[in-house]
Parts: sequence; C-alpha cells; structure tokens
Amino acid sequence: MIVLIILSYILSFAYAGFFIALLVGLYKIAKRKPYKGEKQKISVIVAARNEEKNIASLLDSLLLQNYPKEKFEVIVANDRSTDKTLDILSRYSVTNFGLIKYVPVETQKPGLIGKKNALTEAIRLSENEILAFTDADCTPDPEWLNKINEAFTEDVDFVGGYSPLQLDSKFNQDIKNLERAFFFGIAAGSFGLNIPITVTGRNMAYRKRLFTKVNGFQGIGTIRSGDDDLMMFKLSPHIRNYGYLLGEEGTVPSKDRSSIDDQVNLETRRYSKLKHHPQYIQILSISIFAYFLLLLIDTIMLIMGLMSFDIWYQFIIIKCLSEILFITNYLGFIGKTKLLVTYPILGVYYIFHFIWFGIKGTFGNYKWK
Repeated sequence: MIVLIILSYILSFAYAGFFIALLVGLYKIAKRKPYKGEKQKISVIVAARNEEKNIASLLDSLLLQNYPKEKFEVIVANDRSTDKTLDILSRYSVTNFGLIKYVPVETQKPGLIGKKNALTEAIRLSENEILAFTDADCTPDPEWLNKINEAFTEDVDFVGGYSPLQLDSKFNQDIKNLERAFFFGIAAGSFGLNIPITVTGRNMAYRKRLFTKVNGFQGIGTIRSGDDDLMMFKLSPHIRNYGYLLGEEGTVPSKDRSSIDDQVNLETRRYSKLKHHPQYIQILSISIFAYFLLLLIDTIMLIMGLMSFDIWYQFIIIKCLSEILFITNYLGFIGKTKLLVTYPILGVYYIFHFIWFGIKGTFGNYKWK
C-alpha cells in the first residue's frame, strides 16, 4: 500500500509538471511577433479520395480566403476516387484556372501507400516554398492563409493550428472538442518548447525544402497513417523553430465521423502510431498510461476501503487543477472557454478512453478508407 501511494504521488506531480511546462511553451508561442513582410507564396495541398460530398465546400472556403489570389495555389490529389470527385475538381479547375489544380493518382509508387502517395504527387506539382495542408472534409476560415503567413517568420519552418470538429449533437460536439482542445493545446505548448509532441494534418504547414531534404515520406511511406505527426518527427532534426496559429482566427473546422465504427477506427489508428514515434514520446505515453491506470487502481482501493478518501482526493485534485489550469489558458487563446463546462464528464471518461485505445491501438487492427 505504501509503495502504491508513493508511486501515485510521484506520477501525479510528474503529470502536473508536464502541464506546467506546456503552459510555459504556450505563452512563449503567444509572445512571438508575427511576420510583417510581403505576403509569402503558399501552396495548399489536399489529398482527396471519394470526397464528392465534401470537396466543393473545401474549395469554396479556399476561394474565400482573405489572401491575394496571386499569392497562393490549391493542389488536390485525386486519389483513385470512384465517385464524382474528379468531375467536381475538373469543373473548379476550369473556372479557377491557375488557382485550383488537381493531379490524378491512379497507382501507388513503391514505398508509398495511401495518402502519403497522393500527397507526394500534389507536392511534386507545387510551385511555392510554404506548403499548407488540410483535408477534403474541412472548411478553413477566411483568415487561415493570413495566419499561416504571419506564423512563418524567417526562422520558423513548421506550423500547426486548431481544428474543431462539427457534429450534429452540440453536447457531443462540445465534449469532443474539449478533448481535441487538449490535443491541440499540448501541440501548441510543445511547439513553444521546441519539443514537438503531436500535430494534425488538417491544419499544418511546413517548408517545401525540408520535405525535399528528407526525401519526402521515404522511410515512413508504408505506414498507413502518420502523414502529419510522423512526418513532423522526421523533419524535426532540420526544423529551426515551430509556429502555432494561436488565436480565434486561422481555424480549420472539420466534419467528424458520425458512426461508432468510424470513430473506433480513427482512434485506434491514432494510437497505433506510438511504436513509430520517437523514444521520448513513447516514454511520455507509457507514463500517462501508467498514471491513469494507477488512478483507477487507487479508486478501486478507495471503494474497497483500503485507501483513505483524503489521500485519494489529493491525487484527483492534483490531476484536475493541472489540467484545468492548462486548458483554461489554451481555450482563452482560441476563444472557446465555454467548452470548459464539459470538463467533469471528459475528466472521467478520458481515463478509460486512453487506457482502452492505448491497448487497442497497440495490439488491435483498424480499417483504412
């Protein structure tokens, strides 16, 4: 029992220290001065497969960007679509000649599968140094490219940003978006510390010369997922500084997968990449897994009358205060503080979520689109 209590205190304070460090990184990002020079040229890169329901909305949102049309291009890789995606791309390409382009992807190159193969083809066609990535089911807000431009100061090579989810149920949407806010907040804080932890490909940008320098997706091209975080880790030895779109503008809303099977596959895929992550990410993830598992054991011990409520309560307070302190600050930066009302539900649910998908992602399988 004494060993269990001591270990719980150690992991509790380590967990709190993790969020305090991220909070420092968050404010380092917030204090950075934006780029003020001439608008930089940007290539927006998208991989689309059977996206006839979404691609028009994405292209419309990109056409509405508050950014000079001569300063950006949109390149969509049509990845073996069997629906009307190609027809829609062809129509937009004709009516927006030179601005919207598409490249047909009919086969997969050796060493490249799925989305990475499609992205490689789109990047090969791109003409600009800054590559901005999003997905076909997203609708970037009108200031997205402006904020990316501001984030790319002369010494910044990689930029991430916030991407809220859109669901039919507002209650479910708020819970889901608070969960993802932790994800994006951790990304922003880690970027400020120049120790990247995670990123999402729905709102991400980096310099093309780095992609060329590391030979693109070579070495990770046969891993079905990871065109975002695994690519970031591959680029990291060459990245001078990271930027983050920390504000109410520059967000990239995305349609969430509605079915339970889709959700399970998505979460399993996310957690399955741990074995490909750098060692410090693996140690961090295993430590959090152990911490959450220990909290469950402590709770069981409390219920069985083998642990005092005062001691158990201290562990919970340390966890909750550190999480709330961090996420309140991040939500304040992105103008989403109302999401905090769902924290009591998420705070309990996510312990089970992390443990379950940590196991399933490591040992289970998932389906790819």
